[in-house]
Amino acid sequence: MEGQYPKYNQLIPKENPKVAVVNKNKLLSALERVSIMVNEKTSIVKFEFSEDKITLKADTPDAGASEESFEIDYKSEDILIAFNYKYVTDGLKNIDQDEVKIEMNTNLSATVFRPNSEDDYISLIMPVQIR
Repeated sequence: MEGQYPKYNQLIPKENPKVAVVNKNKLLSALERVSIMVNEKTSIVKFEFSEDKITLKADTPDAGASEESFEIDYKSEDILIAFNYKYVTDGLKNIDQDEVKIEMNTNLSATVFRPNSEDDYISLIMPVQIR
């Protein structure tokens, strides 16, 4: 294909000090269950990473809240990041490995989802600011 492509490489973070390794199918299943309670306008699910654990949370003022936790491989400081769960789900479904590496820096910087292997696939997802 010919043409001028955007400089996408500058969008991919060079360094992500916080890394979690998660079972892809567990994460997809938990996202599916938790997302039942998302606000239809925003589709926000909060990802709370703490030592060796992830907690997914969603809430709608009118309907209630949902939460699910499970064990992961994570050794960095606690961080809370919110995403539109649809973007995360779409990215995860395109990964052919059982384990996914989630690379983060801050709760507002781009997050990289990639197979926990040498594969070339990257899903770059921008978090949503929460108040």
